[in-house]
Amino acid sequence: MIRRIQQIVCLAWLVSVAAAGTVQSQPVGRTVPFSRELLSAKPVAAADRDTTMSKNPTGAMIRSMIFPGWGQWYNGKKWKAALVFAVEMGLVANAIRLNQKVVRSASEAERQFWQDQRNLQFWLLLAAKILSGLDAYIDAHLADFDESPTVVSVVPERDGSVSLRVAMPLD
Repeated sequence: MIRRIQQIVCLAWLVSVAAAGTVQSQPVGRTVPFSRELLSAKPVAAADRDTTMSKNPTGAMIRSMIFPGWGQWYNGKKWKAALVFAVEMGLVANAIRLNQKVVRSASEAERQFWQDQRNLQFWLLLAAKILSGLDAYIDAHLADFDESPTVVSVVPERDGSVSLRVAMPLD
């Protein structure tokens, strides 16, 4: 039975990895061609920014708590979703295996040992659930975070020297 559970977990992980490779993510935002305006030190107004898609952090966290990796998948982190799924299913499969050892144990001391090991797996599963929910929540909050680099420009001066200017919006 344990072998069967391990096969199912492995198959589910392979399916999720294969699905992650076939899904193409669409770029969020707009592309701006290179121009002289990019080199200027003008900050971008908040109204000019493209906010086409925002994720619901609570929804991502709840998804991650309901099904392993669903919140990460919702946030567009396909590989992380596969990893979370594999870790949580591995902990469940190991807890089931350890429970079988509890049932088959001969002495009370051996039974207590395997029961403690099984309970540890459940505590690790709870920690993994909390961390994956927290990860999904934070990733959803940062979904529309502007990752564009600060604008750096090289400007020739009148005296023949070159100056370097860095523009960073602070709004």
